[in-house]
Amino acid sequence: MKDIPARIKIFNKHFIPELLLYKFEAMRENPFRFYRGTCHLFYEDFPQTSSLIGTPSVWLCGDMHLENFGTFKGDNGLVYFDINDFDEAILGPVAWDICRWMVSVHLACKVLNFTDKDADYFIFLFLQYYTDSLKSGHAGTIENATSGGIVKTLLKSLKSRNFKDVVNQYTIKENGSRRFINDGQHLILTPEKRKERANRIVQKWEMKSGQAAKFKILDASLRIAGTGSIGSERYLLLLKSMVKKGQKILLDIKKATPSSAMPYCIVKQPKWENEAERVKEIQKRMQFTSVALLQSVEFGHDSYTIKDFQLPEDRMDFMMLAEKKADFELLVTEMAKVTAWAQIRSSGRQGSSITDELIAFGNKKKWQQEAIAYSRHYYEQVTKDYFEYKAAYDDGEFKRKISSEN
Repeated sequence: MKDIPARIKIFNKHFIPELLLYKFEAMRENPFRFYRGTCHLFYEDFPQTSSLIGTPSVWLCGDMHLENFGTFKGDNGLVYFDINDFDEAILGPVAWDICRWMVSVHLACKVLNFTDKDADYFIFLFLQYYTDSLKSGHAGTIENATSGGIVKTLLKSLKSRNFKDVVNQYTIKENGSRRFINDGQHLILTPEKRKERANRIVQKWEMKSGQAAKFKILDASLRIAGTGSIGSERYLLLLKSMVKKGQKILLDIKKATPSSAMPYCIVKQPKWENEAERVKEIQKRMQFTSVALLQSVEFGHDSYTIKDFQLPEDRMDFMMLAEKKADFELLVTEMAKVTAWAQIRSSGRQGSSITDELIAFGNKKKWQQEAIAYSRHYYEQVTKDYFEYKAAYDDGEFKRKISSEN
């Protein structure tokens, strides 16, 4: 098998070169951030002979880790805490999501200077609440009134946020019109050719959603967000309503690509219209209520998800949990319930296991011990891979545009 730098370069060769430099820099930060940026390695490495491959087929987030949970406003205007990233979503063995999440806990605990014993306890707690929620056979939801700890803080913050403040945070008014602030952290200076492409994608969305002639595009910019998705074609657009005076909306547009898990999945998949439709439909199945304005559109040979803009700070940032083991503990229980509820909610759809099968799975113990053992093993492998990557990065191997080497 090729070395880690080579595998990463091969996977990323079709991404936007100028954005990849941001991704590679972010991945150097620590082993957890490296893990976020290399979901493909997880599936490349997962042993196909493992009995965990035979666990029930469910709709998966596909990239389950601590920071792919967060708060958002749904179409109904209410705020929720849920899984919030479905780029890698697929129908596959339930153990994939569980193991990927558990590896992220080991990595986060190491960065936060928690002990291995702490990590083992958090994983034990997750499995307890996850299996109990599965065995209930009932899909619930976490809202402001039913939350606690850091989740409640995030929900309250989102509920009280003023949209005008968000617009002011990302834009500046010049010559009577607003434009984005290209700070090199969230947004970067965008060539006119790409802005025009983003505008045409929005026009397709307007026609599909019945919004034609209702909005005027004020500005568009390439967006930097997350870790694994940095490098993909992604835009933030500011639109002004032509119907309601003073109304503006921020749209997040993201190119959809095949799930990293797809080449290794033996479960038969539905035939999706396009990749963006896959992401949108699985998200709607797994979430209690989907984020506002969620749509999929085709443009040329590509497809894109379009949704209401969510601030980066609405996602979980595990660094908020430094020296806060009690908050970490409570967060783990919330994530466990949310994960089980998403699987129950989407059960029995196009080949996914029915709720009765998930209830039975929740009562079994053997798979849990196998998942715990594998997650501990793979955490050690990720740590080793990170230091191999870090050495290559520091030698300048990833500071050159990847397109010049492929």
